[in-house]
Amino acid sequence: MAQHSVLPELLTAAAAATTNSITSASNSSTGQQSTKQKIQRRSIQEQSVTGHKLRVLCRTPGQVQAALKVPWLEEVIVDFLEVHGLKEAVAAVKAAGKQVVVALPRILKPGETRLLWFYLKLRADALLLRGAGSLQQLLELGGPGATVANIAALNSTTSSSSSSSSNSSEPPATGIAPGSSAAAAAGSVTIP
Repeated sequence: MAQHSVLPELLTAAAAATTNSITSASNSSTGQQSTKQKIQRRSIQEQSVTGHKLRVLCRTPGQVQAALKVPWLEEVIVDFLEVHGLKEAVAAVKAAGKQVVVALPRILKPGETRLLWFYLKLRADALLLRGAGSLQQLLELGGPGATVANIAALNSTTSSSSSSSSNSSEPPATGIAPGSSAAAAAGSVTIP
Protein backbone atom coordinates (compact mmCIF):
# COMPACT_ATOMS: atom_id res chain seq x y z
CA MET A 1 0.00 0.00 0.00
CA ALA A 2 1.42 3.37 -0.99
CA GLN A 3 1.94 5.75 1.87
CA HIS A 4 0.41 9.20 1.32
CA SER A 5 2.18 12.06 3.04
CA VAL A 6 -0.07 14.80 4.40
CA LEU A 7 2.74 17.11 5.52
CA PRO A 8 2.97 19.04 2.22
CA GLU A 9 -0.78 19.69 2.27
CA LEU A 10 -0.70 20.75 5.93
CA LEU A 11 2.24 23.11 5.43
CA THR A 12 0.70 24.60 2.29
CA ALA A 13 -2.58 25.12 4.16
CA ALA A 14 -0.73 26.78 7.06
CA ALA A 15 1.11 29.09 4.67
CA ALA A 16 -2.14 30.00 2.90
CA ALA A 17 -3.94 30.63 6.20
CA THR A 18 -1.10 32.87 7.40
CA THR A 19 -1.05 34.82 4.15
CA ASN A 20 -4.85 35.17 4.08
CA SER A 21 -5.07 36.34 7.69
CA ILE A 22 -2.34 38.93 7.18
CA THR A 23 -3.85 40.13 3.89
CA SER A 24 -7.36 40.44 5.31
CA ALA A 25 -6.01 42.11 8.42
CA SER A 26 -4.07 44.71 6.44
CA ASN A 27 -7.12 45.43 4.26
CA SER A 28 -9.16 46.38 7.34
CA SER A 29 -6.61 48.80 8.75
CA THR A 30 -8.03 51.37 11.17
CA GLY A 31 -5.51 54.13 10.57
CA GLN A 32 -3.49 53.92 13.79
CA GLN A 33 -1.40 50.78 13.56
CA SER A 34 -2.25 48.14 10.99
CA THR A 35 -3.34 44.73 12.17
CA LYS A 36 -0.49 43.26 10.14
CA GLN A 37 2.02 45.25 12.18
CA LYS A 38 0.29 44.20 15.40
CA ILE A 39 0.43 40.53 14.39
CA GLN A 40 4.10 40.79 13.47
CA ARG A 41 4.94 42.61 16.71
CA ARG A 42 3.01 40.09 18.79
CA SER A 43 4.77 37.22 17.03
CA ILE A 44 8.19 38.74 17.75
CA GLN A 45 7.24 39.37 21.39
CA GLU A 46 6.00 35.80 21.81
CA GLN A 47 9.20 34.39 20.35
CA SER A 48 11.37 36.53 22.62
CA VAL A 49 9.34 35.55 25.69
CA THR A 50 9.02 31.84 25.03
CA GLY A 51 12.09 31.24 22.89
CA HIS A 52 10.25 28.42 21.14
CA LYS A 53 10.58 27.86 17.43
CA LEU A 54 8.92 25.38 15.16
CA ARG A 55 11.22 23.18 13.11
CA VAL A 56 9.98 20.86 10.40
CA LEU A 57 11.61 17.54 9.57
CA CYS A 58 11.28 16.78 5.87
CA ARG A 59 11.92 13.36 4.37
CA THR A 60 11.14 14.08 0.71
CA PRO A 61 11.83 16.91 -1.76
CA GLY A 62 8.07 17.60 -1.88
CA GLN A 63 7.97 18.15 1.86
CA VAL A 64 10.95 20.53 1.61
CA GLN A 65 9.21 22.56 -1.10
CA ALA A 66 6.03 22.74 1.00
CA ALA A 67 8.00 23.83 4.07
CA LEU A 68 9.67 26.61 2.12
CA LYS A 69 6.25 28.12 1.40
CA VAL A 70 5.64 28.76 5.11
CA PRO A 71 6.89 32.33 5.68
CA TRP A 72 7.40 32.13 9.45
CA LEU A 73 9.35 28.86 9.37
CA GLU A 74 13.01 29.62 10.03
CA GLU A 75 14.63 26.18 10.05
CA VAL A 76 14.15 23.01 8.03
CA ILE A 77 15.59 19.65 9.03
CA VAL A 78 16.31 17.45 6.02
CA ASP A 79 16.29 13.70 6.67
CA PHE A 80 16.25 11.82 3.37
CA LEU A 81 16.45 8.04 3.28
CA GLU A 82 19.01 8.27 0.48
CA VAL A 83 21.41 11.04 -0.49
CA HIS A 84 19.72 11.43 -3.89
CA GLY A 85 18.22 14.93 -4.01
CA LEU A 86 19.77 16.02 -0.71
CA LYS A 87 22.20 18.48 -2.26
CA GLU A 88 19.39 20.19 -4.17
CA ALA A 89 17.16 20.31 -1.07
CA VAL A 90 19.90 21.95 1.01
CA ALA A 91 20.52 24.50 -1.74
CA ALA A 92 16.79 25.28 -1.97
CA VAL A 93 16.49 25.85 1.78
CA LYS A 94 19.54 28.12 1.80
CA ALA A 95 18.26 30.03 -1.24
CA ALA A 96 15.00 30.63 0.63
CA GLY A 97 16.97 32.30 3.43
CA LYS A 98 16.18 29.64 6.00
CA GLN A 99 18.52 27.58 8.13
CA VAL A 100 19.04 23.97 7.14
CA VAL A 101 19.91 21.05 9.38
CA VAL A 102 20.98 17.80 7.74
CA ALA A 103 20.26 14.56 9.57
CA LEU A 104 23.05 12.01 9.29
CA PRO A 105 22.29 8.31 8.99
CA ARG A 106 21.91 6.46 12.27
CA ILE A 107 24.88 4.25 11.45
CA LEU A 108 27.94 5.01 9.35
CA LYS A 109 29.87 1.83 8.61
CA PRO A 110 33.69 1.88 8.73
CA GLY A 111 34.09 2.12 4.93
CA GLU A 112 31.62 4.99 4.54
CA THR A 113 33.87 7.99 5.15
CA ARG A 114 32.99 9.26 1.67
CA LEU A 115 29.39 9.54 2.87
CA LEU A 116 30.44 11.60 5.91
CA TRP A 117 32.53 13.78 3.58
CA PHE A 118 29.45 14.29 1.37
CA TYR A 119 27.39 15.45 4.37
CA LEU A 120 30.12 17.86 5.47
CA LYS A 121 30.45 19.28 1.93
CA LEU A 122 26.75 20.20 1.97
CA ARG A 123 27.76 23.03 4.36
CA ALA A 124 24.55 22.82 6.33
CA ASP A 125 23.99 25.20 9.23
CA ALA A 126 23.94 22.20 11.57
CA LEU A 127 24.08 18.42 11.56
CA LEU A 128 21.65 16.19 13.39
CA LEU A 129 23.71 13.34 14.81
CA ARG A 130 21.76 10.23 15.73
CA GLY A 131 24.57 7.96 16.73
CA ALA A 132 27.60 7.96 18.97
CA GLY A 133 29.77 6.84 16.05
CA SER A 134 29.13 10.03 14.06
CA LEU A 135 29.72 12.13 17.14
CA GLN A 136 33.02 10.35 17.82
CA GLN A 137 34.20 10.76 14.23
CA LEU A 138 33.42 14.48 14.21
CA LEU A 139 35.03 15.03 17.61
CA GLU A 140 38.17 13.23 16.43
CA LEU A 141 38.27 15.62 13.49
CA GLY A 142 38.28 18.56 15.90
CA GLY A 143 34.60 19.06 16.69
CA PRO A 144 32.46 22.09 15.82
CA GLY A 145 34.40 24.77 13.97
CA ALA A 146 37.24 22.47 12.94
CA THR A 147 38.21 22.42 9.30
CA VAL A 148 38.83 19.17 7.45
CA ALA A 149 41.26 19.67 4.57
CA ASN A 150 40.12 16.83 2.33
CA ILE A 151 38.74 13.33 2.31
CA ALA A 152 42.24 11.91 2.83
CA ALA A 153 42.42 13.68 6.21
CA LEU A 154 39.00 12.30 7.03
CA ASN A 155 40.11 8.79 6.05
CA SER A 156 43.32 9.00 8.10
CA THR A 157 41.50 10.15 11.22
CA THR A 158 38.71 7.61 11.02
CA SER A 159 41.06 4.73 10.16
CA SER A 160 43.42 5.57 13.00
CA SER A 161 40.54 5.70 15.47
CA SER A 162 39.23 2.32 14.40
CA SER A 163 42.65 0.64 14.46
CA SER A 164 43.74 1.97 17.85
CA SER A 165 41.86 3.08 20.88
CA SER A 166 44.31 5.65 22.20
CA ASN A 167 43.14 8.12 24.80
CA SER A 168 45.66 10.73 23.70
CA SER A 169 44.77 14.38 24.09
CA GLU A 170 46.59 15.31 20.87
CA PRO A 171 44.56 17.20 18.30
CA PRO A 172 43.51 15.19 15.26
CA ALA A 173 45.60 15.24 12.12
CA THR A 174 43.10 17.00 9.90
CA GLY A 175 45.65 18.95 7.89
CA ILE A 176 44.21 22.33 8.94
CA ALA A 177 44.01 23.62 12.48
CA PRO A 178 40.56 24.58 13.80
CA GLY A 179 39.89 28.26 13.26
CA SER A 180 42.97 28.82 11.06
CA SER A 181 43.00 31.16 8.08
CA ALA A 182 43.46 28.15 5.81
CA ALA A 183 39.85 27.25 6.53
CA ALA A 184 38.84 28.87 3.28
CA ALA A 185 41.14 26.58 1.31
CA ALA A 186 39.59 25.02 -1.74
CA GLY A 187 38.08 21.62 -1.03
CA SER A 188 38.11 22.00 2.74
CA VAL A 189 34.99 21.92 4.90
CA THR A 190 34.21 23.22 8.36
CA ILE A 191 32.31 21.09 10.83
CA PRO A 192 29.13 22.95 11.83
